[in-house]
Amino acid sequence: MSGNATCALRIGAFELRPDRGVLLYGESSFHLEPKVCDVLCRLARHPGDLVTREVLLDDVWGRSYGADESLTRAVSILRKTFKSDAERLYIETVPKKGYRLVAPVAELTAADRVEEGVQGYHGHAAEHSVLPLTPPPGQGGRAPTSGTLTRPTTIDNRILIGLIALLVCLTIAFASILFWQRPAQAEAAEVEPDRTDDVVAVGEFAAVGREDSAGEASFIADQLSTRMASMLSVNGVRAVPFGSPVAPTYQVSGSVEANGNTLLATLGLAALDTGEVIWSTSVERDPESANELATEVGARFAGALGCALGFRDPGETFTPALLSRMLLICDGLRMSEGEALPEHARAVRQEDPNEARGLALSAILLSNYAVHMLKPESDEYETVKQEAQEMAAQAAEMSEKKSLASVAVAVTLPQEKLLKREKMLAWSSDAQGTARTYALWRRAGFYREVGRIADAINLYNSILLHDPNHPTASAELAWLHRTLGRNGAARRRLEETLRLDPDNMIALQRRFMLEVQFGNVDEALTLLERYHGGEKDDDRSMEVCIVPFLEIRRQIEAGIQDETFASQIQEGCAGLEDHFLARLWATIGFENEAMGLLRKIMANDPTSSKVVLYYPEFDTLRRRPEIWSLFQSAGLPEYWIESDTWPDFCRLEDLGYECRVMAQLAMQGDA
Repeated sequence: MSGNATCALRIGAFELRPDRGVLLYGESSFHLEPKVCDVLCRLARHPGDLVTREVLLDDVWGRSYGADESLTRAVSILRKTFKSDAERLYIETVPKKGYRLVAPVAELTAADRVEEGVQGYHGHAAEHSVLPLTPPPGQGGRAPTSGTLTRPTTIDNRILIGLIALLVCLTIAFASILFWQRPAQAEAAEVEPDRTDDVVAVGEFAAVGREDSAGEASFIADQLSTRMASMLSVNGVRAVPFGSPVAPTYQVSGSVEANGNTLLATLGLAALDTGEVIWSTSVERDPESANELATEVGARFAGALGCALGFRDPGETFTPALLSRMLLICDGLRMSEGEALPEHARAVRQEDPNEARGLALSAILLSNYAVHMLKPESDEYETVKQEAQEMAAQAAEMSEKKSLASVAVAVTLPQEKLLKREKMLAWSSDAQGTARTYALWRRAGFYREVGRIADAINLYNSILLHDPNHPTASAELAWLHRTLGRNGAARRRLEETLRLDPDNMIALQRRFMLEVQFGNVDEALTLLERYHGGEKDDDRSMEVCIVPFLEIRRQIEAGIQDETFASQIQEGCAGLEDHFLARLWATIGFENEAMGLLRKIMANDPTSSKVVLYYPEFDTLRRRPEIWSLFQSAGLPEYWIESDTWPDFCRLEDLGYECRVMAQLAMQGDA
């Protein structure tokens, strides 16, 4: 165990026993491979401190071939094991640097180990001391000196009796430990059976195309070949090289095609027994942005596959048709593609033998479709929402607690039932696999609706720990940082999101608004052109509207104002959505115009549109007491008072009013 055999520790709610290769949690024990155990011991040596990947590779593998992928897999295994304790984060990733163990660490004392021999592995009655990570001065820092030991001429009888008693106790304890070791080892061996239904073989990726651009295609293909296994491991998928003695069920293969003007990377998943292609995805980029192509297409493929396999029940194997459908759903949810959701919902109910899961997933998809694709005043909106609620209720009757059905019930609850929705979302976060990830996603969205922006940021960070390249989560996280005034963090996050996914529409729109708000005309227009796919609309409505706004921004900074531009805004922006236009008005200080549009938005859809109240452009408006009438129309003051949780802006010292007082006045109709 690389010198870690004596690293017996309590880590959060777990106990690590490297000598037996097990991690204990309550009545459960999890078998750990030796290298995985060594990684955990190395992180526990300095809890809370960053341990770089280079240090871990050197200390555990000695920089042997394939160590980088093995480290990623080891951390992924530890994270999956620590998920048994949903109350605490254990391992934090520091992007591009390394990891830190953020759970409390304590050393198991000698008394613990003796007590264990009597009570068994799960009788943790003894107290634990803080782990001495480095030896105190003058203790343990050097080896004992050599020399001739002289025997004392006399020994006190009490000391002799104590030594004999201690020897007897240690002998009994050692025998007890050996006795209890066998059943624990057997239990650990049964925890993680050698499953092969989710093993994916990774082969070489081909480079094709014209000779003049073959070098770039070959470089990207090599990147995919070397990094795909680690990308899959990060997303909880067991990956092995093609030809490995472990018998896989699926194979991932693909190609990178270059024709001089574009580079097209395509990845496909095939069933090894039939050769049937279950799913494929592709990303096309111009040669100038080709450096991140391997990361982008690899992350999209690995994220979708990890999500799809996360829908399975323990021991279940999906049919190729059902796995294909789950992959389409997961990819659509990651990329915010809502148009096909009703079709997927119908297909899942037909193809999934688990009727409860099919109903629950269909309810979630239809609810998404209604919220994001339909207008609340339409008849179809009410029909689809009602259908989703009925399916969620049926799934809940057929399912155990903390399943996908509980997520479906939480998602389909009426928007105005805030306290009940929060309770259901908190409960459904105890689900497993993809159900838990999606529950965290919806819970983050709920916190954003009620103004608890910092709580939403924490949940989005949790999602990104599992799926570091999730495009929608990354873009939303950036805008939440902006909402709290963390402009630098918002810009860095948006830049990183667009670097990995240049066509991310959410990130482009957020970055565009950021540049408008700061008056960066040229950058904003460049982003606007990218938002339209490199082409401007025929009527150029967005540019006709935005340019006057940017000019007014310049004038404000210069201390002048020309009413000509204001009239141009009225004419050129008539076709914009109300929330977008309100944000632009607020950006240049036209607060009354912005407030008028906010009243119109909330009058049309007070529950689903409440999130617009927390857009960062409206920071000044939230200091005006009259905005509480809008909060009341969305049912927010009742939630804040009953739950005694308040939006983040209520903590501002210069707010000018006390939130609890204003909430009570709003509920009385006096705001």
